Amino acid sequence: MKYLADQINIKYNAIHGNPPIFEIRVDLEDLDSGKRTVVFDPTIQSNPKDNGIRDILQKIIDDFISIAI
Repeated sequence: MKYLADQINIKYNAIHGNPPIFEIRVDLEDLDSGKRTVVFDPTIQSNPKDNGIRDILQKIIDDFISIAI
C-alpha cells in the first residue's frame, strides 16, 4: 500500500520525476443556450466505453484484489 500511496503523492512524484498516473483535460464549452459547461476528458464518472476515471480506478482496485486473492 505504501507504493500506491507514493504513486498518488504529488510531492513524492515531483521529487522522483514520476509522470502523473492520470491526465485529465478540462475544457470550457459554450452551449446553444449561451451558457458554458465544463467538460472533462476522459469523463470523471463511468461511461459506456469503460474509459472514465471511475472505470480506470475500479479496474486498478479489481487488479489489486485479484492479486491478493
